[in-house]
This record gives sequence, C-alpha cells and structure tokens, in this order.
Amino acid sequence: MSVFAGEPPLSHEACIARVASTTGLVAFWDFTLKRDGLWTSYRDPEACDREYPLALRRIGDPKRYSPDIWPYQDEPSKLTYDTSGPFGNAVQMNQGYLFAAVPREAFDRTPLDIGGQAPLTIVAWVKLTSQRHFVAGIWDEGGWTKYSGGRQYALFTGLGAGPRSSQGHVSTTGAATFPQSNRPGAQYCREQAADGRDIPDGVWVALAMTRDPNRAEVRMFLNGVATPRSHVDEIAGNVALRKTLPSPNGIASPRTGCYIFRHV
Repeated sequence: MSVFAGEPPLSHEACIARVASTTGLVAFWDFTLKRDGLWTSYRDPEACDREYPLALRRIGDPKRYSPDIWPYQDEPSKLTYDTSGPFGNAVQMNQGYLFAAVPREAFDRTPLDIGGQAPLTIVAWVKLTSQRHFVAGIWDEGGWTKYSGGRQYALFTGLGAGPRSSQGHVSTTGAATFPQSNRPGAQYCREQAADGRDIPDGVWVALAMTRDPNRAEVRMFLNGVATPRSHVDEIAGNVALRKTLPSPNGIASPRTGCYIFRHV
C-alpha cells in the first residue's frame, strides 16, 4: 500500500521513512516506534525539539496506560491490531472505549500546541468500520468560559456533510461555540471544510486538512484530492474570525499513522 494515492505500492518501512523525513514535521505516530514502553512520535529536529509519547486511555478511567499493561479485555475495549495498513501496525480505536492521547502537560506551549495564525496540516490514515466522529487532533467541546481564546483543530468524519463524509475544523476562538449565537447551525466556532464523498467501511483512506491563515481557509482532502466547495458561516464570518491566542488543549490520534506539521 502506498502512503499517497496514485503511487506504486511501498513497503511499510518505506512508508514510515517517507513521512518521518517530511520537512517541518512536528509529530508522526506509526504505533510502532516506542520510548519507555509508550508509542512515541517521529519529528523534524528543525521544527520540533521533542517527541510526544501517546498513552492509552478509556473514557471514565483517569489512568494512562502503555500498550503492555492495557487492562481491559471486554470486547469494546480490547487492544486490537490491524497489520494491513500503510505503516504495518494499526490500532483499532473505539468510540472512547480505547483511544490514545498526549497529556496536556507534555505538549502545552510546544510546537504541537499550534496557535495564532500559524498554518498547519494534519493527516490521518484510517480504516473506518463503524460509527464515525472524532478522528485526530485537538478538540474539546467545552464552552466559551473553558477555552476562550485558544486554538483547536481536528479531523472528523460523519458530521454535517453526511454520515460517511469527512470534515476539518479549526476553532476561530478556542471555544466550541459562540455563546452569543442561538442561530441553528451557526453557533459553532470553526473555520471548516467538508468533503462530501462517502468513505466506505473497511478500506484504508488518507484524510487530510490544511489551514492557510492568510486566506482564513481550511481545505479538506480525501486520498490527496480536495473537492471544491465553498461555504461561509454567517456567524463565524463576522465574529472573532482572526483570534490569535494559542491553544491549551490535548491531542488524540486515530487508528494508524497520523502526522502534524507546520510549514517552514
């Protein structure tokens, strides 16, 4: 399987090496590279001065686990691997029964905490098998008083563009919603892009989003192709569109390789 659509098949090792050597790379997790028992990230030393270890989590359990000591064996929470992906060792995340995250204290005020008007790209290779929602990034549904002024960004599937589609969101203020807006569909604090094409179950795809701060534009890609689509949110277009304070929020990753980098 190739890392990018339209290319000849590459070995797992070649796919990993190609992404890991990306200029400007802040973090890339392949769920193979480990440090002190935790999966950790590749990086471009010129763009980022540290790795970001991932801890396994389960909603309702405050503890953080390494893969070797994951305690849950019930069917929804079981640690399951899929070796058919581009990087050779995918983990099946399941609706909060199992997810991976970098603790906030490990990335706050670091290059992963992308703030202000910095451009960003986030890519995730995923194989969807069930209900869709959050895939990867930094996103917290807390309201204005919780994260006002911060920056959040994330990949989603199955939101407004359709139950099998993909979306990229960047919060314009750091909060999830505008408290002053009660207009249906226009209360969310995001610059967004959506790709309405259906993502089939059981097939590996590459989801990507980019943000160009000079144009206040978010673009969404499916397997390297962006579908032209334009939509201006009435509230987001007039309220705090260009807030520039950094984000205090966390990162969660998808089933397999995910990388985030800043343009340099």
